[in-house]
This record gives sequence, C-alpha cells and structure tokens, in this order.
Amino acid sequence: MLLVVLCVRNVHVYREEYRIPIPELHDTLYVPPSADTSTKFWHSAKFVGLFAIFVVCATFLVLALFYFECYKFLYGYVLLATFMLLLVLTFLQTLYVYKCYYSVMHSCRLLP
Repeated sequence: MLLVVLCVRNVHVYREEYRIPIPELHDTLYVPPSADTSTKFWHSAKFVGLFAIFVVCATFLVLALFYFECYKFLYGYVLLATFMLLLVLTFLQTLYVYKCYYSVMHSCRLLP
C-alpha cells in the first residue's frame, strides 16, 4: 500500500488528467463550453443521477451477495479487482519508467 501511495504522489503520470478519447461519446457526454448554463446543469444533474443509481445498485448487489452467503463469488470478485488494479498500476508504472529511460537514452545519442 505504501508503494501505491508513493507512486501516486510522486509519478507525474498519475497526477495528470487522463481520459481515454472516445469520439462517439464526445458529442453526447461532454457539453461544449459554449453551451448555455441550463444545458450544462441538466447534463451534470443527469450524470450525477446515473452515477448515484449505479452506486446504489452496486451496493445492494454486494449486500445481497453477503445476505445469501455467496462468499465464493465475493472472494473471486475481490481477487479479480485486486489483481486488475495491480496489473493496471504495474503497467502504467512500467510504461512511465520505459518512457523516462528511452528519453534519457535518446538525449545521450545512444539511440537514433
């Protein structure tokens, strides 16, 4: 856990705003800055509502799994989520290290 905190605080990649560009969703999800205030408010309220519904449904699903004693599924979910998070953070950290390494090597004129 200490390693994750140190990486998030010190590595520049994790502090940047990172969004995956999806052209199909750009026009429907992101309101242009020139839109009027009521449109921005409506879109913000819509996304807050959708996120709240998702959180409530996910919470009730986890509580139902505990209630019906589906512990194997819960263990599998926790393991899968942990390893996926570890995989993504390891990949991003390795990518950042390689990027720094190659930029140093390129500036030393060892690479063409």
